Amino acid sequence: MISAMRLCLLTLALLLATLTEAGESHAQETNDENIPQVKLVTFGPGSAIFERFSHNAIWIHDPSEPGRYQDVAFNYGIFAFGGDFIPRFIRGTMRYWMDGEYAPAMLDAYASHGRSVWMQTLNIDPGKTRILKAFLWNNAKPENRYYTYNYYTDNCSTRVRDALDLAVGGEIRRQTSERLTGRTYRHHTLRIMAENPLLFIGTDYLLGQRSDRELSEWEEMFMPRYMMRHLGHVTVDGRPIIASEHTYAEGTLPPVRETPPRWIHWFVLVGILMAALLLACDRFSRRRFARIGRDLLLTFWLALASVAGVILSFMTLFTDHVAVRSNENFLQLSPIALACLILLPWALKRHGDGQLKCPRVAQTVANIALLMALLSVIGLAIKALPAFYQDNWRIISLALPMNIAVAMIFVRLARRRETQGETETT
Repeated sequence: MISAMRLCLLTLALLLATLTEAGESHAQETNDENIPQVKLVTFGPGSAIFERFSHNAIWIHDPSEPGRYQDVAFNYGIFAFGGDFIPRFIRGTMRYWMDGEYAPAMLDAYASHGRSVWMQTLNIDPGKTRILKAFLWNNAKPENRYYTYNYYTDNCSTRVRDALDLAVGGEIRRQTSERLTGRTYRHHTLRIMAENPLLFIGTDYLLGQRSDRELSEWEEMFMPRYMMRHLGHVTVDGRPIIASEHTYAEGTLPPVRETPPRWIHWFVLVGILMAALLLACDRFSRRRFARIGRDLLLTFWLALASVAGVILSFMTLFTDHVAVRSNENFLQLSPIALACLILLPWALKRHGDGQLKCPRVAQTVANIALLMALLSVIGLAIKALPAFYQDNWRIISLALPMNIAVAMIFVRLARRRETQGETETT
């Protein structure tokens, strides 16, 4: 009898424990469904050149909010081409802003343009998620949403990085700022610009020494795809910060190349061939077509060097484009070429008997051309010093042979003037 009662009591206790466990499990499942989540959304490259750098956003999923406010994607990459965009672009003071929009619609819009969309759900506890959500909504207010855009240090991806880092108490920065990547700002810029050779050359020329410092993983998160990658080994409270990840949409646009092209041999070849052609035309300058070819090549090169030098000087002195500063290319395409270009017509002018009309101008141009060639040689020589690590070998390969050839031609012209003077005196 007593044994039967004990058996009944034990069975009743097990039943109650089972029901309690099931109830707790159901309650936990219900609570999990109501817990807000943070998702990092990364968009693959688009078709426009500024879209080739990719993009990202923070998706806050909060079931406690009504309707479309349950899923809001916060996007720091909004700008407008109209108004004062061009003047600000030139000065390096572009104004971007952030805003929140309905996340599914945003993702579908990017996917409809053939761009890949990846989602990573983050391990951020509900309290920190609510703090992050409050921060983002405060950032979206009209008085807070605008910021001055910097391509490398303050862009739409670094703003996402900083917001997430704030939510996890600085763990992202602590775990990535000491990890070096072996890549630079120039590396990432040129691999994307390689699709347009003119943009590639122009950007390569304008980027200064600062763009060649090796990046940490923290700094490399200015690229959304690399942010997605580097978060993979970050932990928060002993857990991986990435709880899960999946592909929302497979893109149809071609991917961006992983490394910049090795075009140094083409720059060497073009520089040597142009210099050889210029010297050959000067060698046979008694013939009309050779003389015209020489003068056109001189004009082209001095105009190119002048424009490049003036643009670089303007951007260094009068804009906020910090990436162009400390630029060794001043030694290769110097603004002093403008003086040669202005004086060129008088330096080449001749009398009917072939003698120079303005020998003093020719001598002045020869002196300036010699200075240009000397600066180019110095620009090559200083590469032996560790303080001058700018990756400008392509520009040196193109400019050095031409600057030397131009100097040789004008020195020869000046010597002819001296020879003419000695003959007249005799």
